[in-house]
Amino acid sequence: MPPQFDHLLFRAETPEKPETIRKLFRGREKALEQVADILRKGMDLSGRRVRNQQRKEPWVIHGQTRSGKSHFARRIFLEFANQPGHHQVTVLAREKLDAIRVMRKLFEKVHEGFRDALQTITFDGLPDFLRTRVHNVTQIMRDVDYFGTGSDRITLSIGSSTFFDLKAGIDSASASNYMKLVATLGAGRTDSEQTTLSLRPPTSEDYAFYISLMVDILSQLDRGDHWLILVDDADLLENEFKNSPEARRERSELAEALIELSQCERVDVVVTSRSLYARSQKEFFELIDLSDHPMPESTLAGIQQAHLDHYRTDKGEEDGWNFLDEKALLEAARLADFLPGVFLNHMKTAFGRYSKEEDEGTRSLDWYLTVFRDRFQSWKRKYPTSANTLEQCIRGKSGEYRVSEEDPFWGTEFDNFFTIQSYFDYRIYQILPLALKVLQEPIGDQS
Repeated sequence: MPPQFDHLLFRAETPEKPETIRKLFRGREKALEQVADILRKGMDLSGRRVRNQQRKEPWVIHGQTRSGKSHFARRIFLEFANQPGHHQVTVLAREKLDAIRVMRKLFEKVHEGFRDALQTITFDGLPDFLRTRVHNVTQIMRDVDYFGTGSDRITLSIGSSTFFDLKAGIDSASASNYMKLVATLGAGRTDSEQTTLSLRPPTSEDYAFYISLMVDILSQLDRGDHWLILVDDADLLENEFKNSPEARRERSELAEALIELSQCERVDVVVTSRSLYARSQKEFFELIDLSDHPMPESTLAGIQQAHLDHYRTDKGEEDGWNFLDEKALLEAARLADFLPGVFLNHMKTAFGRYSKEEDEGTRSLDWYLTVFRDRFQSWKRKYPTSANTLEQCIRGKSGEYRVSEEDPFWGTEFDNFFTIQSYFDYRIYQILPLALKVLQEPIGDQS
């Protein structure tokens, strides 16, 4: 009887559990050490970089589609996890559609940490102005949070004497924060007892500011904690990388908000994206280009074996079982263009076929290629335009396809399986080596 496996076997998305992230990380250990060292030396742990007016910008991890950016970023974050006074927040930007959804999600997560931190603070002995400020800012942040429920305007009343204490007894740097807070709150009216404010819906940059305000409040309460924020797949607000004016505007708005957030004391922002987007953002600081750290066949084979060993559910047996012979496994890595995400997609398909067959022996390269020839024929019936486009490219001995109007691959199983968006131009799809290998001979025979 063949081994039994968890349903997460060969899932291309980054695992969630820290121990699994560590165990499945392979092949970029030296790069990991170098990037962790850059962050240790460059993070604004005490806020000194902002106070000294040193340049700060979002750090970016970039590379080709499915090159392992997300897993690398999460593995980096584990180097700084569970440290006193250190918080980590991760938001996946993919398919959030617009920038404000990403920034709102960041606000919600930091707001949760802000509320938790306040529960640990003793307010006895605090100056009256500071106790009042904490109360008022807490109330304002709570009401800002209501905008996530669909409200488009919220009315907030604060005692006039205490509201104006927001700006009392603070240094010049914090004073500018509170003056800005008053400006973001919208129109209001004041009488002798109450200041009534009409909160307007926050913008993306407002959310960045509110995050910085909460961090600033905690700093004044001697909770000068550091916040390390990850925005994953920042260029993929849409599932498809669109080049429309609206899509470009949303990506630009997100970048501007993250740049604004990175200016906050004790906050560092890390972004993952594909390289073309990363290089278009002049104020992003490159942590690493993963295209400079390709994974050889042996490393990808090690990743595949690590997945098999980790997700095996009948743990009584020894590790090391595999359903592919060595030649097939190493060639599979090359046919995936050495991209770990693509490689895992291919492994998931191949193992799905293997698990339905009665023969429990290892499979050869010929068997592996047959699996994907069959898969192409199945998808051809479902996506004839995509399949015909791919066949035409291969007949014409072209390794790529340029999108003119309609994209034949987006939203189909062909994308990130037989084709992949170009490293240099999102309008171009590269034909992956697997597609060339499994289709060239049959197409040649037909012609």
